[in-house]
Amino acid sequence: LLRLDFRQVTHPDDLPGDFAEIERLRRGEGEHYTRQKRYLHRDGHVIWTAVNVAVVRHPDGAPQYFTVQVEDITERRRADEALRESEARFRQLAENIQEVFYIVDLPERQMRYVSPAYDRIWGRPGEELVAEPWRWLESLHPDDRARVRQAAEQQQPQGLYDEEYRVVRPDGSVRWIHDRSFPIRDAAGEVYRVVGVAEDITARRAVEDELRQAQKMEGIGQLAGGVAHDFNNILTAILMQVELAAGEPGLPAEVAEALDGIRESARRAADLTRQLLVFSRKQVIQRRQLDLNESVLGLAKMLQRVLREDIHLEVRLAPGPLWMVGDTGMVDQVLVNLAVNARDAMPAGGTVTIETDTRLLTPEEARAHPGARPGPCVLVRVRDTGTGIPPELLSRIFEPFFTTKEPGQGTGLGLATVFGIVQQHRGALGVQSVVGQGTTFEVLFPARAAAAAPARNGSAAEARQGAGEVVLLTEDDAAIRTLIASVLTKSGYEVVTAPDGPSALERWRERGGKVDLLMTDLVMPSGMSGHELAARLRQERPGLKVLFTSGYPRDFAGKEFKLEPGQLFLPKPATPAQLLEMVRRCLEG
Repeated sequence: LLRLDFRQVTHPDDLPGDFAEIERLRRGEGEHYTRQKRYLHRDGHVIWTAVNVAVVRHPDGAPQYFTVQVEDITERRRADEALRESEARFRQLAENIQEVFYIVDLPERQMRYVSPAYDRIWGRPGEELVAEPWRWLESLHPDDRARVRQAAEQQQPQGLYDEEYRVVRPDGSVRWIHDRSFPIRDAAGEVYRVVGVAEDITARRAVEDELRQAQKMEGIGQLAGGVAHDFNNILTAILMQVELAAGEPGLPAEVAEALDGIRESARRAADLTRQLLVFSRKQVIQRRQLDLNESVLGLAKMLQRVLREDIHLEVRLAPGPLWMVGDTGMVDQVLVNLAVNARDAMPAGGTVTIETDTRLLTPEEARAHPGARPGPCVLVRVRDTGTGIPPELLSRIFEPFFTTKEPGQGTGLGLATVFGIVQQHRGALGVQSVVGQGTTFEVLFPARAAAAAPARNGSAAEARQGAGEVVLLTEDDAAIRTLIASVLTKSGYEVVTAPDGPSALERWRERGGKVDLLMTDLVMPSGMSGHELAARLRQERPGLKVLFTSGYPRDFAGKEFKLEPGQLFLPKPATPAQLLEMVRRCLEG
């Protein structure tokens, strides 16, 4: 080594730096320098060193010689490089994941690191969290703050911290967070640090809330369906007997008034059962082509009467027809229920605006509404200028029997019914509300690309009278069977009755199949359903017209069925007028 020049053992790339420093010392600018440089080992590999160079001068100040200390730092450099690479990988991971990643030292709870996702999810700078670690608790929803603070203090050191909570962003919006942390232990097994991951689960919670709502509806639907059959049979008997009695000539005024009272009470009971079945998606839909604009226009005058004189109704329709396929009565019920809900939110008066439009429901939006179908939709928007709905109640407004009205002023079924109808039509339902400013409901139904206006027959009054057609009536309830037979007979039909499926087959054979219409209850004793009976008879005569009826919702009628051409469904309870109109419609196709 003594025989060699230092330039021969220095890495070529580091020589310029050496020359520059040596020249500086030669000029008298300083007495030493330190730097990191590379030497070349005899076998050719590179050695990283730290050099400390000092100048020794003659009395006149000229450099006499240099003293050099050389320390081999190759391993330290490798370790530093590995550390830098590790830190780079850590930052690439922590700064690009969607979740917030954080590191906290215990017990001082000093925030060592928080990833940039905190700024995006919390809407606040991460620097403030590092400076004041407990500031994050201030952003929590007041209802969650005490619980989460206690969990952070007690469960984080034990490795048991796993919490869901809400944060309120500076703009007032609320985000749901799933926060988990994991303990880091020292050599003695003591927890000195925790690392955690906080995930924004707002979208998932929205889907879960929709699913819970659907499950509540399912539970109520099971209950409603369980009592609907007997209840609706009783109401059918009451309504039919009232109508028959009211038709008797010479009734005293007080008797006619009493019959009106009975009729109204029975209809209210029937409406209550029907709403239970509708929002629980147990009601059979009578689908047809309809124009949403036409439905809104047709209800506008009636809605103005419902809304009181101190409430102004504005209707804004999209240009052209908005075609969809659905149940006209159910769509009308959605509009009426939303209008009544808006009216009740404006005790001092205001404005209700009903708008129609078109919109594309994306797959992401559809996933947030169980059963919804993505694609082109027709939309109706009902906006009021009322009191608004507090945020803590928004998640409950579609629950059955939940109401903020005074006792006796509401059943809590209006919005629940809207929810069920929208789900049955595979649509989507949204709500936005600001306390003191009002509420907006948006209802989306799948659009139909094109549709022709449905053909209209003569008036209902003209269609109700029979002309001797033979009706095979199969009904297990004797009182209902007698009443229906009486109504049909008085209206010009010939009626053949049977209490169950096997008896109906006997009557069919006795008549030689000369029957114009089979009217049958769906659920009957003797092991043969109305659907099975209709299938048996249609094998013999494919064109036989069939009118199904039931006090049960469809799902309780055994196996779900689809109405085929020449078949209709009449839910119980039904008035004589409704019965006669459906019989006529079925006979005339």
